[in-house]
Amino acid sequence: MYIKPKVDLENIRRNGTLMGAILDKLATLCQPGVSTAEIDQAAERLILEAGGRPAFKGYRTSLAEPPFPATICASLNNEIVHGIPSSKRILKKGDIFSIDIGMQWPVGRRKKERAVYSDTALTLPIGEVPDEVKKLLAVTKESLE
Repeated sequence: MYIKPKVDLENIRRNGTLMGAILDKLATLCQPGVSTAEIDQAAERLILEAGGRPAFKGYRTSLAEPPFPATICASLNNEIVHGIPSSKRILKKGDIFSIDIGMQWPVGRRKKERAVYSDTALTLPIGEVPDEVKKLLAVTKESLE
């Protein structure tokens, strides 16, 4: 078993705290009329401002596959995971929207501050949603916890 050095553990905590704050800010943008591309652009700006690098953008599973083109995975309604943000995908009242986001942090710092990765996600109702959707969100949150 590999035991991480104290600096890595501190960076993991700090990265997670930063990612939580970024996700909270993104959640406030998730309103009817906003495109998933706008949320993606905000995510990239917030990550860069925090001194990080988007973990998903440019990621590829092999050299034969195209790199992932965005900072977030933007999954709308019945999409399970890894949706690609688009200016044509506009959030509307009653949607369920999931943001999956990752960050490498710190980037470009001193050598002793080795970069670590975080990855987190959030699923939100957009505006008012039907009772069965509220129940679905509550049950899935309870299952996760």
